Amino acid sequence: MQSAELQRQVDAVIAESGGRQVAANIVDLGHGASVRLVVPGEKYVRDLATTRGPVTAPIQAVCPNKDFCAYQGTNYTGHEQRFGECYKQDLKGSGWSGSGSWYNNQSQWYMRAEMYGKAGNRVYQDDGPGSHDQNANWRPVWSIKPC
Repeated sequence: MQSAELQRQVDAVIAESGGRQVAANIVDLGHGASVRLVVPGEKYVRDLATTRGPVTAPIQAVCPNKDFCAYQGTNYTGHEQRFGECYKQDLKGSGWSGSGSWYNNQSQWYMRAEMYGKAGNRVYQDDGPGSHDQNANWRPVWSIKPC
């Protein structure tokens, strides 16, 4: 049942984004971006190829070096969208309208992520690598440019 629901969620992201499935819970969006979906019934995203069971604590290290990661839930829970290249991308899938979280794990000090509203207006710029927010407001944010 979990695998059928996970596939339904993957299919929904692909239908909206035009991305392509590259693993059971990962959709590649192009330009270094991807969506990683949480296994139904679990709290945190994980790599299904290397992690056998549910992750029991939030770990920012899941966000790879040189990436900016956005999470649908607070404290790094829920589906994750990774932004790799310096390219503005919309937040994909449903569930980005409430509280969530993000982590900037980029490597260059000057790489500050910018978050934009529906009209393309900048609503927030982070402080660069290492900055994070465990309880971010996604309501005004429609897209992110990681640098």
